[in-house]
Amino acid sequence: MQEHRRRGSTQQQPASPRRPSGCGAQGPSAALGRATLPGYGLLALVAACVIVTGTACVSRNVERISAEERASIAPPPEPNSQAERAASAAAIPGIDGTVVMAADLAGPAPPGVLYIIVRVAGRAEGPPLAVKQLSGELPAEFRISEADAMIPGTPLVGDLDVIVRLDQDGNAFSRQDGDLEGRAGPVQVGGRVQIVLYPTATAEPGSAGAR
Repeated sequence: MQEHRRRGSTQQQPASPRRPSGCGAQGPSAALGRATLPGYGLLALVAACVIVTGTACVSRNVERISAEERASIAPPPEPNSQAERAASAAAIPGIDGTVVMAADLAGPAPPGVLYIIVRVAGRAEGPPLAVKQLSGELPAEFRISEADAMIPGTPLVGDLDVIVRLDQDGNAFSRQDGDLEGRAGPVQVGGRVQIVLYPTATAEPGSAGAR
C-alpha cells in the first residue's frame, strides 16, 4: 500500500496550458482580469488585443504637436469676398428681370420685402423651385438662378413662371391689404422678364410679359 502511494505521488500532474502573451506590455490579463480568460478563452484574448492596441492608437493621436509642427501647418484659405461671391453667382445662368409698380397706382410703393419666386409654368401649388429675397425698393433689378434653389442642386429647366411679391410684413406666408404682386411666364433660363406689381387681390397670371 505504501508502494502504491509512492507511485501515485510520483505521477506527473498535467501541465497547465500556456497563456499567450504579446498584446501590450502586460498581456491581455491586465486588460480583462485573470478570471476572464478561463471563461472566454480566445475571444477574450482578441478583445484584449483590440482594447490595448486601440488605447495606444488613441494615445498617439491626441499627443500635442510642437510649436515647429504647428507653425508648419498652412492656415485655412480666406473666405471669398462679397464681390467674389456676387461674381460667382452672376456666372450661373438664370432669369433676369425688372420689377416696377403699376403706373396707375398712386403714391410710392409701400415699404416691405420683395420675394422673387420661380415655379414650374402653370403650377400654383407646392414648394417653389427657387426663391430670392430683396429689399422693397422699386424699380428693382434681379437675377434668380440655381444658386437660389430651395433644394441645393435643383436645376431650373423647361418653362417657368416668375412671381414677385412685395410683402409689407416680410412674412412670405401672409397676405394683407397693400401687398403687391405680379408675375411673368412662361420663360426659360437665359430669358428676361419685366414684372408689373398690382395690389395682390387683382394680380393675375400673365399680368406681365416675358421676353
